[in-house]
Amino acid sequence: MGQLIYSLITPLLVLIDWQTALLALAASCLLLIPLALPLLRRPAVENDIPEEVPTITCPLWQDRRFLALAGGFFVCGVHVAFIATHLPNFVVACGLPLNVAGNTLAIIGALNIAGTIAFGAWGGRRHPPQLLMLIYLCRAALVMAMVVLPPTSTLLYTFGAIMGMLWLSTVPLTNQAVGLYFGQKRQAFVFGMVLAAHQVGAFLGAWGGGVVYQMTGSYDLLWITSAVFGVLAALVHWPVRREPKRASQPQLA
Repeated sequence: MGQLIYSLITPLLVLIDWQTALLALAASCLLLIPLALPLLRRPAVENDIPEEVPTITCPLWQDRRFLALAGGFFVCGVHVAFIATHLPNFVVACGLPLNVAGNTLAIIGALNIAGTIAFGAWGGRRHPPQLLMLIYLCRAALVMAMVVLPPTSTLLYTFGAIMGMLWLSTVPLTNQAVGLYFGQKRQAFVFGMVLAAHQVGAFLGAWGGGVVYQMTGSYDLLWITSAVFGVLAALVHWPVRREPKRASQPQLA
């Protein structure tokens, strides 16, 4: 929702000057402080039933499930940062009006709401890695379309609609998989490590896009690389199978 709103408001603020746009962003960030205050108090424990913690037999960095989720999230970071950072310049390089980029990012933000909720709900009925494979394969096909098809505003808006459904739909599925494999007590730490891989990918997507464009004068190599990464991200989730449910231990009276 934030991406949708800011994609529409920021260009209007930039027309005034870029300092005004940044000050407005800073002021909106300050609103998070009063909103977060009610969350500081630890909630009361409603029951004393212990959580059944999954067994982990190796260090985290050797666990294939962690490596698959971190690798997939790394690719997600590459995709998201590359598109969010370089789409405006890509649009201008293709000879299209700059507002097409803003409209496309707004479409991504709008459809992202539906995609995140839909895949989050779908993840409750399917094994998360199966859906993550589907998302990364669809992303790979979508970014390749940006190379083989002639750039038009219709193509960009269609790209934004489909990519919006896939944009952050990886987050609820990845977080769900972390809780499933490593337990809720470890979930914050393990997901933080997985998210760190996402941020490394985001750095490479944003920085690498600029380097490649400066060297080649085109984003084609980045689109193709992003597609290859999408296929690889899907493949690393293939060996992660659903584990059989362990029988719950009876509670003593």
